[in-house]
Amino acid sequence: MHILGLNLDEQNLDLQAYVLELIAVRNKRAEKIAERLIKKGISADILDRARVIAGDASICRPHFAKALIQSGYVNSAKQAFDTYLGQGKAGDVKAQWPDPECIINIIHQAGGYAVLAHPTKYNMTFTRLRLLLGELKDWGCEAVEVSYPGMNPDQARELLKVVKQFGFLVSAGSDFHSPESSWTAPGRFPVIDVDSSHLLNKFLVNINIEAGLS
Repeated sequence: MHILGLNLDEQNLDLQAYVLELIAVRNKRAEKIAERLIKKGISADILDRARVIAGDASICRPHFAKALIQSGYVNSAKQAFDTYLGQGKAGDVKAQWPDPECIINIIHQAGGYAVLAHPTKYNMTFTRLRLLLGELKDWGCEAVEVSYPGMNPDQARELLKVVKQFGFLVSAGSDFHSPESSWTAPGRFPVIDVDSSHLLNKFLVNINIEAGLS
């Protein structure tokens, strides 16, 4: 489950402290991935290569995929995941995901809005999704994405109906990760009507207030 934090104050101390905790968890996971890959015959410098590729970003499996390509073990990211990093493979070390309620609280402490991303991509029935949305509402989540790549019209209509029943604000997103991502491009998602329930209006209201235009 992906929860977005939008309009965050990046200088918020609580947010910065929590990000450092997450980075430490990611680094430990990366070390485990490297250990397993080395046992499969990958060179001992694979972690160093992945770290260089990651740079300032939090290290994760796509960085290892690029390192494997650079080292000549595979020809593509897909092959890297199919052979070494995908589900059930040597480098498939499960991520330690944060607690959703905790994440929502951190987002709020940093002055942001919590948004559930692409809810129909979690392989849930709408019955289970309703239960999840009820919990998220209780935890203070403000909005749900109702437009993103891969949706069909029936899903979109049903999702929008359920989201409005719970009183969530709505948002849209392209789910763009990188130029190598084949499923989407920046800013590409199905058109939705922008009305008073759209999260964008919250941002515009805040901007107008700060500029003395309200």
